[in-house]
Amino acid sequence: MAVAVQLWTTFFEGGTAYNVWTFVITATGGVLTLIGLGVAIRQILRTRRAAEAAQQAASAASHQIGAISTLVDLRKLCGRINETIILVREKNYRAAALRAGDVRSGIAETRNNTHAASYLTPRRWREIAMNLQSVQEQLEVQAAGRRDEQFSEVRCVHALNDILEQFTSASARALEAAGEP
Repeated sequence: MAVAVQLWTTFFEGGTAYNVWTFVITATGGVLTLIGLGVAIRQILRTRRAAEAAQQAASAASHQIGAISTLVDLRKLCGRINETIILVREKNYRAAALRAGDVRSGIAETRNNTHAASYLTPRRWREIAMNLQSVQEQLEVQAAGRRDEQFSEVRCVHALNDILEQFTSASARALEAAGEP
């Protein structure tokens, strides 16, 4: 009891009660500051995890969009090649040569797509372009009425079917990649 009286007189007499309240408020403020700091650190970590998840989602969406874009381009090329094959079989060499030129232009555009290399290697793109150029040149010679003993409709159709097969295979891989990430 004597200690309590001594504390009472020490802290509350002579204007020292201000010091007690200052100590209590300072200690409470320090504790609350530490709690606030802990909450802030926790929120920063949660924000960081959310930003990383958003970045991964954006990357997956970008990859999926690239795959879909490449798939559309490859499907267009397949359609153009099919049209070229039909024109060759109908012996409409002028139209077939023009369509082969359209396919070559489409190949040039598609292979510059950053995602296209995922489905056909750059070397394979070049080989396809060279084979198609050879077919187009043969068709142009036939369309001009100059008979070439080396020309074979069967070889042209076979070369076009080979290109079509490669694009169909690449389309299947792009379709698979375009699925759910």
